[in-house]
Amino acid sequence: MLQSSQMIRVIRLMLDMLDAPDQQFLLQQLNQEHGLQFDVASLYSDRDVAERYDVHVRTAREWITSGRINGFQMDRRWYSREDLAG
Repeated sequence: MLQSSQMIRVIRLMLDMLDAPDQQFLLQQLNQEHGLQFDVASLYSDRDVAERYDVHVRTAREWITSGRINGFQMDRRWYSREDLAG
């Protein structure tokens, strides 16, 4: 059985290999099959934020760390929970 830190690392590696729709599908499957609680609809990587706003990924990270965009760091990666629809 994997420990939680190992599980997070494995999930992150799987997500890195997939594009956004497949990432969401994988997270939905993990939610359904294993009862893991991921907020699928509003989880964006720093790269997704940079792409959405047409800025460099470092700028997106600065926005997240400064609080301009709500976000968090998990296992050396930055993620945003900000609604990017607007």
